[in-house]
Amino acid sequence: MQRTRQLGSRSLSSLHKELWHEETDILKRLRSGERVDHHETTRLRKDGTSIVVSLTISPIRDASGAITGVSKISRDVTERRRLLASEQIARAEILAERKFHELIENALDAILQIDSTGKITIAKRTAELMFGYDLDVVCPVFAPVKS
Repeated sequence: MQRTRQLGSRSLSSLHKELWHEETDILKRLRSGERVDHHETTRLRKDGTSIVVSLTISPIRDASGAITGVSKISRDVTERRRLLASEQIARAEILAERKFHELIENALDAILQIDSTGKITIAKRTAELMFGYDLDVVCPVFAPVKS
């Protein structure tokens, strides 16, 4: 006795309900003979936690060319995604820091930043000339911005 299942008849329990349409689109592509390469999406583990996966799905054909099944490879790329996001945040912070320094460097005025204790934390060399401070002594933690 041969068991047959319709393509896509498996349970949708590993999908977030809002992503069921995505599975329908993938199944349409598979039924038309297309292969799905490196499709990143979200799935649910058995314990209910979400993971990001990369799917590669290919139709399996018999000798006559009819689709008899699918081959599906699912890779957990959650950690890779998290690392990429962390790198992007780090790059954005570096860029923001550079822009901040450029703003100070290009300002025509003396600029000082003083914290709540009255300590100078950021200073432009122009302030040294205007106020007579020795910024290497007054603000040694933060290298003064050269003017």
